[in-house]
Amino acid sequence: MWFDDGQWITFDVPQGLSKWKIIEKTYERAMISSEWATKERDALSQARAIFTCVNDQHHVALLKLRMQIPFRDSALKSRQERAKQAQSDMLFDAECEVDALQTLTQAGCSSSPKLLAWKHELQGESDWVPGGVMDYILMEKLPGTTPPFYLNPDVTEQEWNELRAAFKEAYIECYLCGRMTLDAGPRNILWDRKAKKCYIVDWEGAHHSCPEFKWREAQYFFWGLKDAESCKAAERMEGSEAVHRNKENAR
Repeated sequence: MWFDDGQWITFDVPQGLSKWKIIEKTYERAMISSEWATKERDALSQARAIFTCVNDQHHVALLKLRMQIPFRDSALKSRQERAKQAQSDMLFDAECEVDALQTLTQAGCSSSPKLLAWKHELQGESDWVPGGVMDYILMEKLPGTTPPFYLNPDVTEQEWNELRAAFKEAYIECYLCGRMTLDAGPRNILWDRKAKKCYIVDWEGAHHSCPEFKWREAQYFFWGLKDAESCKAAERMEGSEAVHRNKENAR
């Protein structure tokens, strides 16, 4: 369904052709919709995968691929029948992610993956949906691992404090660089414990940042890094301190 290890993928970039060799597949997911949902709700069946790849200068990157697949119970139909399902427009999630990564990369954001290249293609006659969409996004491979959920007892309080401080810094930097994401959760964070640096990844749920910004402790809860009661207590304390400062300034 995807690529064989060792296959080369080419991107047309301003500097010329950029070639990357597939090393391994690290993620795969299929979302299959019914014929009714596809036609009436635009719920396109699609598959997603992430690959580790390398170029001839031995630079390592991640390739994210999204492609249309046949709707439920039609995978074994003829090529001609499957081709009738084809939608050629770029997938919305891919458009959002490319836009977000372009914006963050151009702003010099250090807390998100750099966009290296992308392309939009149509599937060939031997693919799952001939004429259907295939979207490629090539991005920087960042260091770190997915952090644990806040209930994990194996993480010390010191490390939690370091992780939360690094996440807050990353979140604010991305926000000030022009994008935010509502797809919150530890799965979309990378934590480089050695460098004490957080990165926010997976920008398909990105939105434009609002002009006015105020950090809220509740973000820790939304992202699975702190319990709700602790976040509420911290916000109450912050509110009390703000009232006190205002009174002092008014004197």
